[in-house]
Amino acid sequence: MKIGVGNLLSAISHLIDISQGRKEHAPKVTYISLQIAKQLQVEKGEIKKIYYASFLHDIGITVSDNNFYASHVNIQLAKNHCLLGYEFVRKLPLDEEISEIIKYHHDFYNGLGAFGYDHTVLPLASQIINLADQIDINMNWSKPYYLQVDDLKEWVWKNKGILFNPSIVDAFLDIADKDKFWLDL
Repeated sequence: MKIGVGNLLSAISHLIDISQGRKEHAPKVTYISLQIAKQLQVEKGEIKKIYYASFLHDIGITVSDNNFYASHVNIQLAKNHCLLGYEFVRKLPLDEEISEIIKYHHDFYNGLGAFGYDHTVLPLASQIINLADQIDINMNWSKPYYLQVDDLKEWVWKNKGILFNPSIVDAFLDIADKDKFWLDL
């Protein structure tokens, strides 16, 4: 029996979500990240790294014993789960850049994030996953998406150049205008 890496990562991400009491967080972040990367015309090899890293981006929460929400709003807990995820993924037989992407997925464009690095040193993939992660966290999936999208887009736009890379924001806003994007989530 042969198991593909993508299928294995998908299964692991579902286990991570279950352990955190979340429903499909990693697959949603992966989908959003990939759509942004495609809109930015990121090269295929980098898209593959984004695919792997976005599925595993919160694996550090699983081993940190912190709750999901707190690990996204408390900067120290965010840093902790990023480091734990980095250490865990670094030991897997994956490209080393994937663990680096995971390590910095809670750093913001302006440098006010988990490690205090700004956009000039952060991997683009980390910045993409950061925005995708924040989008999923800020959506209330028990309500229809169309009742929330305008407020979410406004929040993202207001944080353009502050929390989020302007080119990533522009790419997201372009795809967020299409109902297909939200319905495929």
